[in-house]
Amino acid sequence: MHGRLIESLEGHVTAVHGGAVWRAICARAGAPEDGLLTPGTGLQPCAYALVHAGADALGISRQTLLEACGAFWLECQQAAWTAADRAACSPLPVDAPAVGRLQTVYALAQNVLRQFGADNCMLLPTGHDAIEVQLPGAGALVREWTVGVFKALSQAAGVAAAVREVASDEARGFALHRVEVQAC
Repeated sequence: MHGRLIESLEGHVTAVHGGAVWRAICARAGAPEDGLLTPGTGLQPCAYALVHAGADALGISRQTLLEACGAFWLECQQAAWTAADRAACSPLPVDAPAVGRLQTVYALAQNVLRQFGADNCMLLPTGHDAIEVQLPGAGALVREWTVGVFKALSQAAGVAAAVREVASDEARGFALHRVEVQAC
């Protein structure tokens, strides 16, 4: 997921601020401009360095930058979704808690989770016009980026929703990061 985050960071910065700004951020972070890391180099440290350098260079908070990158990523993904992708979205099971106005967000979010990797994330209806996205072991950067994705997803579905991070659960040294989408 850090790879997707880095790609969306590069795409957003390049589209909004230009290639020169992206190159300056890469230089500040000590990362190659082409995004290609040497084999064995972890993506997470590179993502942290790029996000912090980007936030500093643009004079905005890390969370603001990540949410904008999440929205950019979703916009790019939606352009590539086919009718088959949309048709593959299944409705909620009959016995699931009601999500009311978030039904469209729930259905579209399935495409997002396919892009993330189904084994990495879970989408749970919690009832009371709410759904929760669970991101096992993803880390704070991915959680903040996911807030941006789901804010944009709610907007694309035409639903007013509050999207927020929920306190992480720690179990056996493994963090479960959560994002809640609540209809307003």
